[in-house]
Amino acid sequence: MQSRTSLFNKTLLMKDITRFAPVWIIYTVLQLMSGVSDLSLFASDVQGYMAWTLTVEIGPMAILNMIYALIVASCLFGDLFRSRLCTAMHALPLRREQMLATHVVAGLLFSVVPHTAMCLVYMLRLGQLWFLALVWLMGMVAEYLFFFALATVCAVCTGSRFALTAVYLVVNFLSEIVQWFVVTFYEPMLPGLHIRSDGFDLFCPVVWMANATELVLFRNEEEDYFSLFGGYRYEGLGPQWWYPAVMVVVACGLLVLAVWLYRKRHLERAGDFVAFRPLVPVCSGVFTLTVAAVFRSFGLLTGSGVGTMIFGFLLGCFGTEMLLRRTVKVFDKKTVVRSAVIGGVFIASLVLTAIDPLGLTRWVPEPEQVVSVTIREDYYHDPDFEYDTVAVQTGDQNTIRELIEIHELLIGDHAEVDESYYGYSTKGQIHITYQLTDGRTVERRYFYYHDSDVGERIDAYYSTPEAILGYQDWDAYVKSVDRVYVSSWDGDWEFSGQEAEALLVAIRDDCQEGWIANGLEAKRTVTIITDTVTHIDIPSLCPRTHAWIEKHLEEEPSL
Repeated sequence: MQSRTSLFNKTLLMKDITRFAPVWIIYTVLQLMSGVSDLSLFASDVQGYMAWTLTVEIGPMAILNMIYALIVASCLFGDLFRSRLCTAMHALPLRREQMLATHVVAGLLFSVVPHTAMCLVYMLRLGQLWFLALVWLMGMVAEYLFFFALATVCAVCTGSRFALTAVYLVVNFLSEIVQWFVVTFYEPMLPGLHIRSDGFDLFCPVVWMANATELVLFRNEEEDYFSLFGGYRYEGLGPQWWYPAVMVVVACGLLVLAVWLYRKRHLERAGDFVAFRPLVPVCSGVFTLTVAAVFRSFGLLTGSGVGTMIFGFLLGCFGTEMLLRRTVKVFDKKTVVRSAVIGGVFIASLVLTAIDPLGLTRWVPEPEQVVSVTIREDYYHDPDFEYDTVAVQTGDQNTIRELIEIHELLIGDHAEVDESYYGYSTKGQIHITYQLTDGRTVERRYFYYHDSDVGERIDAYYSTPEAILGYQDWDAYVKSVDRVYVSSWDGDWEFSGQEAEALLVAIRDDCQEGWIANGLEAKRTVTIITDTVTHIDIPSLCPRTHAWIEKHLEEEPSL
């Protein structure tokens, strides 16, 4: 009778649990100490705030789970890093699938047990919101499962704990490294373009989760949103829970990949930097270019970017070879040829980017293609976050044609503008956003000199009341204003209703006369509260605004 095949070994599981007990015990104790100390700060009648605080921590806890998963994987798969121990373990009557599955179960227990203990503690304090402790537990398990699965694949593919740590960190932040590399080397050759980090963050779970703010939705019913324990009310799970669900699916795929790789791994690879030969050129290229980029960044601070980049390239290439071969004797023809290939491909990509065969830097839309255009006095404007910057948005075809003409002039004048961080008093910046008829959004951004012809035309747009106050329709804008604050050395005053509208009219009239944007020293600051907050510095020579304010000031500040 054929014996039954099993993917689990109880003896090996107990050995993992007892052998590495200090790891999960210390983690459990630290979790309990942190959780109990946090809960002791809250009274029993602020469960809403407690639940909000707990769920807000789900995303940032990905950083801790990433580190903890690496520690656990480096312990459980330690037999793969020492030749003698690796041979001894694989001499046991255990199939590789059984050993890997047992280690994975042990690794999951190292996370589930501490987090379940914390979940029970939270449930006792959250009252009617006890179920949010389970939501927190689901988030913790999803994060840890992904990072532990990734660490398992990296452990199978490497031969030492140092290699595991290096490869694990590079893979975790690979998309961010690529984004930084592209911005460092390629973006300067594409004037007008700026590489956003949004798409790169999507492929970096630790960064994406750390910035996730809508996993669980709450509403603060207190009028003062800055109160310590506001009236937080649970509204439901947020729209961002799809990402942890995808992390779980990807983790399952990574575990299947780990099993397949484990079956292909040779025992004699224990101690090598990588356990599979096809990964050697990949690691060599990635680590070489990363070191080169790091040295170039340091070189830019000292004014020797090219020299330090070349030094970093050579150091990365030969240093990586030393790690891969486990010897310092790497100065041979093979390494030189590999360095030449990597350097040649890299230089060819830079040359191709500078040539710009697709014409990205020379692109200007036809007026008929544009639905609306927005210009901002903010080079790095993020559309998902409202900045307090000057902006003009228009759908008028005549204005669109004028702004496209300005765009063409910026392309021609861009080579003459020094984009260093110095001299901002003589330079301006413009961020152009086109909404096209085919639904696309295209962005371009440039620096320019204020005293140039194109600079004077741009500054004229920035000086309009629509730009400074931030409105398109005056009547709708006035209705949206809740209140207006006036601040000066003498105190602060608040105006609303018809008084606020009259003050805004005075500011608008001074904008039309060019007084607001004349660059003179500000005498007062006006803060306008709508859906957003707008701060306007009122220069000394603003006759209508200052006359209205001085006429309506009370003897004592109202705030």
